[in-house]
Amino acid sequence: MTRERALRFGSLVRGSLFFKLVLIYLGTTVVLMLTVGMVFHLTFDRPPMNETPLGKHLQKYVEHLANELGDPPQRDRGLRLAQELGVQSHVTTPQGEWTTIAGFPSDATLTAENPEHHHLRPFGRYHDAFFATLDRQDVHYTFLFPRESFGRGGGRAVIWLLTLIGVVLGGSYLVVRWLFRPLSWLNVGVREIAKGNLTYQVPVRSADELGRLTESFNVMATQVRDIVRAREQLLMDVSHELRSPLTRLKVGLEFVQDKTVRARLQQEARELETMVTELLEAERLSSDYGGVRTTEADLVALVRDVVGAYRERQPTIRVIATLDSLLVHMDVERVRIALRNILENALTYSPATGPPVEVRVQRTDASTLVSVRDHGPGISPEEQGRVFEPFYRVDKSRERGTGGYGLGLSLAKKIMTAHRGDLLLVSALGQGSTFTLQFPL
Repeated sequence: MTRERALRFGSLVRGSLFFKLVLIYLGTTVVLMLTVGMVFHLTFDRPPMNETPLGKHLQKYVEHLANELGDPPQRDRGLRLAQELGVQSHVTTPQGEWTTIAGFPSDATLTAENPEHHHLRPFGRYHDAFFATLDRQDVHYTFLFPRESFGRGGGRAVIWLLTLIGVVLGGSYLVVRWLFRPLSWLNVGVREIAKGNLTYQVPVRSADELGRLTESFNVMATQVRDIVRAREQLLMDVSHELRSPLTRLKVGLEFVQDKTVRARLQQEARELETMVTELLEAERLSSDYGGVRTTEADLVALVRDVVGAYRERQPTIRVIATLDSLLVHMDVERVRIALRNILENALTYSPATGPPVEVRVQRTDASTLVSVRDHGPGISPEEQGRVFEPFYRVDKSRERGTGGYGLGLSLAKKIMTAHRGDLLLVSALGQGSTFTLQFPL
């Protein structure tokens, strides 16, 4: 029965963080109380010193000092003791009194310095020194010892007390911090999940409340990962299934007699095909087997080739390259898609009669950059952080003049991330926007 209770108690301790904290602070309180009680006992709750073995030895020592002074006591011997041992003397006889040092305190002064220790006479403290008295027949002796003769006593006790309290509190802090390690691990886990690392699992090292919270967090992360993967798989499946109907639709549109209607329907079909293609491409980049396949290619030539496809569009596009050729490790077709999406966005939002869209290619000490600057309305600071989200559009109404489904910039961002680079945005309302494709060296 006792063993079962012990096991139940052990299970309670392991399974409850709060119970552990209660035990820790209970133990801390007990240790501090015992320490304080011990110090006070050693410092203040002692018998009269003249009744202790140490006191009896001191009495013998004081009697020896009195004998050293002679009978009758002689001041020159007292001066010799002061020089050899550092012990100062004050002697009172019927014939008079003498001291070995000027300003030697009187008995009244010594008693006034030790009102709470009157029972310790013939011993006591005076400032930083220790005194002892002796009465022998009609002679009264008072000896003053330097503090170093008997150590620091109570001062050391206080130092030990403070040291022990510091050690106990420091140890309690370390133990509590060790118990709360799962909180820091959970903090790391939350940050990893927020960055999109849905495979991250927080280590579980205990069975208490924090351990169970950690397990629940891991279960939640796994479920979120499964939901996201299921959504991505659904998008891919739907996109694949739409390919065949789109092909048949494009073929059927060729038989429409009304050219105006046929052109409008073909434009709608192209937009739908673009959306499906971008969805598939984005999901391929996110899959384990759809990463970029890089080769060394001329980035300047690729930019000029992509820009050439828009020579009939307004406004025009001007390419500014600091070098005639710039070799970069990249997936050419994926980068082509990213460039095309950025240029489509720039041309769509720039006025047709406005200045040319500028495409600048350059290499810095840290990276290779392709910047596309338009002269559109710009993007507000509140929306700049969201323009790379899938299906997010700055113009919520999706006007006919702008079109699109909010996938182009998101796909371009994924392509650059897959290249271990980035897609940067600098924009201000009324001043246009600059999108920069950043390739690592």
